[in-house]
Order: sequence, then structure tokens, then C-alpha cells
Amino acid sequence: MAKTIPKPGTYKARRNGDIVIYETDSGALCAAVPYTLLNADVAYSGKHILTIGKSDGTIQTKTLKTLRDVFPAWETENPFDLQNLPQAEDGAAEFELADCYHDDSYTPPDWDADKNGPYVQFKPQWFNKLGGSSNMPDKANEAEQESLLKKWGSKFNVAAPKAAAKSAPIETPAAEPAAKKTPARKTPAKVASKVWTTSEEVYTALLKKHGADTDAKKEETVAQDIWYPACDAVCGENNQPTTAEHFTAIAEKLGL
Repeated sequence: MAKTIPKPGTYKARRNGDIVIYETDSGALCAAVPYTLLNADVAYSGKHILTIGKSDGTIQTKTLKTLRDVFPAWETENPFDLQNLPQAEDGAAEFELADCYHDDSYTPPDWDADKNGPYVQFKPQWFNKLGGSSNMPDKANEAEQESLLKKWGSKFNVAAPKAAAKSAPIETPAAEPAAKKTPARKTPAKVASKVWTTSEEVYTALLKKHGADTDAKKEETVAQDIWYPACDAVCGENNQPTTAEHFTAIAEKLGL
């Protein structure tokens, strides 16, 4: 029978063994972090997989920063040194596993569903330093706001600020009022055909689209090479989607 798993949610966890650095079949470099949940409704231990290098060679700098925040004893640039970090005398490093969910998309070949029921796995979506998922981002200063509005202003019908003139303007006689121009027409914003309300809903649809809902190895490849890059593109690198707008944008990006 499958072991009892905790309810979905966000948990405090502690490393309970050695970290392992390995390469997936698709060529991504990953870190497997074994853990024990500290505040779950049942005793539970597992492992969480973090991608530190994509299969195209892109280094996941934000993931590496989170690992450094959680494991400050890792002071080198060599990711394999994570494997040699000693556990502290009073317990290993603690961290947060956010948005954990139940996944029943994979069934082992030797699993007797009639006898044992569906095979359900407990999976965390995000690995953060303690309190990481609730930390507010820094407020953008004027220069950062100007830069962001140049990129995003047109999406909100907000004009980007114009650069200040380098010299005093030359006074000229008032010109005749210009003839009225017909306002330019704007293309209406695209409306999503479906509103997605949870990340689990989008992720499950993605696995089914790629035939990975019954293949654990294929699921890992889809997660590392398709799911996480789509989340990064919509929410920023290593940030978790939290709203229906995020979920819907990710689903559209994935072609669901």
C-alpha cells in the first residue's frame, strides 16, 4: 500500500540526507534535496528536484541563489560541492516547500489499483528559503519604473515617460490649431477562451498533452523542459504562479 501523504499546502521542511547532483535524460542538471516535513499532519519524508541548469545550457541563477540562501555553507561555484555539505549538529538546514499537491497521473506498472486504490504522489512545486513565498518584492524606483513602462506601458494604455530635453526649448510663435485627426483604432485585447484557476489543472493538462501522465520519467522531462520555463516566462525566473491570470497565461503559452 502507498504510504500516507500530507494534505496539499505549504510546509516547513528540513534536509534529512545528502543532496545529489545529477543529469536527466534530457540533459538538464538537477539537484535532488531529501527532506522531512516539520509541520505536516502526518510524518512524511521525500525528495524535491530543482533544476539548476536547463538542457539548453541555461543556468538557473535564481534557483542557485535560493540554494545559497538555504545552504550558506556552500561557498564555491561548483554545484557538486552541495553533495558534501555536512548536516548541522542541531539538525540540517530548514526551508519551505510551497504549493504542495497530490498527483495521481502516474501509476507504477506493478501497482494493484483494484486492491490498493489509486497511486497518489505528494509533490512540492516550489523550494524557498523560510518565509520566501510571502516576501514582498522591492518597490521599483523612478528609473526602473520608466524602463518597465517602456516595455509594458502600451499594454495598459499608459504612455511611457519621455526623456527630458537636453537644452531649453526655443520659443516659437503659437501655431494654428491642427485639424482634428480621426483617432487611430486599437486592436481589442485578446480574451482567453478558458480561464484556468489552479496550477494543478494546467500541469495535468500539459502532462496529458505530451503523453506524460502515466510515465514518471517522461513527466520529469516535461516538467523541467516545458512547465518550469513557461512559469519563468510568465511570472519571472523561479517565481510561482498564484493567480488565475498567471495560470491562464501559462496555459496559453503551452498551447492548452
